[in-house]
Amino acid sequence: MNIAEEAVGKTLLPLDKAVAQLPYVDLSAEDVVRISHGLTVQHTAEGTFSSGDHVRLRDQHGDLVAIGTFIAADQSLHPKVVFAPHEK
Repeated sequence: MNIAEEAVGKTLLPLDKAVAQLPYVDLSAEDVVRISHGLTVQHTAEGTFSSGDHVRLRDQHGDLVAIGTFIAADQSLHPKVVFAPHEK
């Protein structure tokens, strides 16, 4: 590893750490596919989130898939920014 590569590794944060202030939801494999295609998924927040809250949406391994918005009216999560398409 050269000095430039080493410096980048010290400077850049993983996406999930960069938005660690946001609450997160770990999604099922099926919901990861839906979210990665920009589709809304159902989520019963049970008072955890307020409508309009931004939420980190993670896969079963804890990897950040998207940042979404909680919609209280229908208890759903809608992706706003999808970071990587889901691949099988």
